[in-house]
This record gives sequence, structure tokens and C-alpha cells, in this order.
Amino acid sequence: MSINTITTLAVAVGAKAIGFAIFNNSVLQYYAVKTIPSGRTTRNAAHILQQQINGLISTFQPDVLAIKQTVAVQKDSAFVKTATKRIRELSSKRNLQYFEYSSKAIRQALCQTSAATRQDVVAHIARLFPELTHFLKRTRKWEQAYYGNMLDAIAIGFVCTQDLSAKQASADK
Repeated sequence: MSINTITTLAVAVGAKAIGFAIFNNSVLQYYAVKTIPSGRTTRNAAHILQQQINGLISTFQPDVLAIKQTVAVQKDSAFVKTATKRIRELSSKRNLQYFEYSSKAIRQALCQTSAATRQDVVAHIARLFPELTHFLKRTRKWEQAYYGNMLDAIAIGFVCTQDLSAKQASADK
């Protein structure tokens, strides 16, 4: 059985912040959250996001780019729509495998039920990666929303790496 290293860049686009996570197979290598500068045009903010993603691609050389599917409320946000489109285009331009995961699919994969809450998902992620536990103790709404984007990216990346590992294992049989 061969073991290939797959590097995954996961991105969670929010209206005010973007979460990033880098996985090397199932090992969390890097995580961050970046604020979207206020007062910027949608186009300018999406360009800044694209520069950040290009920097992560240059640094970590991912094979895969995974994002969270936008939900109906987010689809009304011009920035989220533009950012998602740019991320798709960037993955194609950089020849990266591209995956989108719905919130329901993430909850199902991590908690074995699509009825799980976001807090259930975050608690599961903290059990998998104990170094993230302090992000669960945020009590202010802005902190929960801000770090929530990063935790979403980590959840997306972990689910994607698990899917890819399962596909690789079945291909090796």
C-alpha cells in the first residue's frame, strides 16, 4: 500500500473574516483567520483574499483546495459570491483539485449526524486538535464569529483529508 502525502488548503469565507487551514494528510500544519478590511469595494477585498490564498499556495504547495459551500444568506453577500468565484478560478488556474462541502456534510462527517450544531462540530474539532480548545472559550459574539471562520476551515480541511484518505485506501486495494 502506498502512502502519498496530500496537502490541503481549506478556506471558509465569511462576510467579515476568512478562515484558513493547511493539512498535510490529516495533520493540521497551519491555521489562521484574516479580517476583511472594511470600507473596501467587493472587488478590492476579493483581490486581497486572492493575494492571501496565492501566498499560502506558494508557501505550502497544496494539492487540494476545499471550501465551504455558501448558504442562502451568504449568497446575498456580494463579497462572498465574488470570493467564492475567485477561489474556484484560482484552483483551476493552479491545477488544484477543488472540493466544496456543505455544512450538513461537514456535520455528518464529523458528528455522524446532520442534526449536529455548529457548537458540536467545534467541540469535535477541539477534541481532535486539543491546541484549539482555547478558541471554544470565547464568550463575545464577535470573537465567536471571527474564530468560527477559522474553525470552519479546520473542519472543512479535516473532512476533506478524511475523504481523500478513504478514496486513496480504496484505490490501493
